[in-house]
Amino acid sequence: MDDLNRERLKRAGASAIVRPLRGYPEMIVRAIVAPGTEWIIERLFSSEGDECLRFDVAVDGLTWSSVVRAVLEANYGTPVGYADVEGQFHSNPPPQAPIAATALFILVDETQKPTNSALQKLLEG
Repeated sequence: MDDLNRERLKRAGASAIVRPLRGYPEMIVRAIVAPGTEWIIERLFSSEGDECLRFDVAVDGLTWSSVVRAVLEANYGTPVGYADVEGQFHSNPPPQAPIAATALFILVDETQKPTNSALQKLLEG
């Protein structure tokens, strides 16, 4: 799907315009079931817009909601998951669950510039 055709397809009545991704064919179903999710997913797979980055920080005993709140309020992005001390990955954990993490996965845009040390300081504070 050529980006130049998006507006033309919208004017023609398309309700969901999806750029096919070979590695993620389920995106077409997502676009039908939950319109708009295809746009968010495309931005994560493209080189423009938001990206999910890993930050190696130690978190122990904080609830997931307190981690998310602190990172959001510092304008460092949106945490979406973490790696625990055993190397297991967790996405969208329950908000009141205390976590023990060695890394956070955070959606950031081009204006947000968190670093490992800035995040570590924030979460220790």
